[in-house]
Amino acid sequence: MKSPAICPNCGSSFSVLRANEGKRAKCLKCGQPFVITFPDESPAADESPAEFDFSKLDASQPPPITAEPDELPAFPSIVTPQAAETPKRFAKKTMTLPPWAVIALPALATLLLGYFVGRAHLKSQIRAAFFGSGASIVELLGGPSRSATTEVAKPIPQLPIGETYNGDGFAITVTNAEIKNPDLEYKVRRGEKATTADDPALVLSLTFANTDGRKVVRYQEGKSRLTVPLRLRDDVDNVIRGIDYGATLVSAGSLAGSQDILPGETISHVEVFSLPLPKTEYLVLTVNTGCLGGDGEVEFKIPAATITQ
Repeated sequence: MKSPAICPNCGSSFSVLRANEGKRAKCLKCGQPFVITFPDESPAADESPAEFDFSKLDASQPPPITAEPDELPAFPSIVTPQAAETPKRFAKKTMTLPPWAVIALPALATLLLGYFVGRAHLKSQIRAAFFGSGASIVELLGGPSRSATTEVAKPIPQLPIGETYNGDGFAITVTNAEIKNPDLEYKVRRGEKATTADDPALVLSLTFANTDGRKVVRYQEGKSRLTVPLRLRDDVDNVIRGIDYGATLVSAGSLAGSQDILPGETISHVEVFSLPLPKTEYLVLTVNTGCLGGDGEVEFKIPAATITQ
């Protein structure tokens, strides 16, 4: 059972179990120690308990006023103000643009601005671009047109087999074309015959001459298939592919990746291709003169009748 204990230091009252009477405790308010004591709650001997004054009760007093539910006043109704509904035709609608429209709309606006404000020839180019002309788009972006390319491009000279093309400090000649099983040699030991190819192939023999009196001409192979120095096709524009004999063997007589040609010197080169189709009338060998330091290309026409077997 708990009873109130009073701290003598600060007068604070706490509810403490009666069993802790006489023990020392620390006041939770002032923090001072004190001995738990409980005040004497028993009434004094000379005091008598209070008596209720029944004389105040008068049975003649009227009963409390009561009323029937129907006689009670009506409870006032509370009206919550509501916003007037906006008609649909005045309602504000929010529209979100799709992601592609964010890019397409500025691009379309720029295109239309250039169409209506640009110069006369620029308008015609944009109009042609709308109708699917790829050449007009190239001209609009600053690239050369097809007509301009045709006018600037130089014609490629074409010579028959056996004739010599004279370039700037060098000369190229296709001396022979034959079908045979080419001899093969090792790449690391050039000039030493290793074996003979099992299948026949078209072997073209060329000569490269240095006609400059002082400069050294360097022969260089192409670094990729798009820059190979020699390309062969037939009379219907079929590509005749070159033959590669692997990482260790090459055709005998072919030049290395790069080789110097001294002034006045002539060196030979052998290139091996696949066999052309039976009904081929002639072949066209295209030589990229950049392999000798030149600029442009030269073609050599090889009739099928001149190919020995």
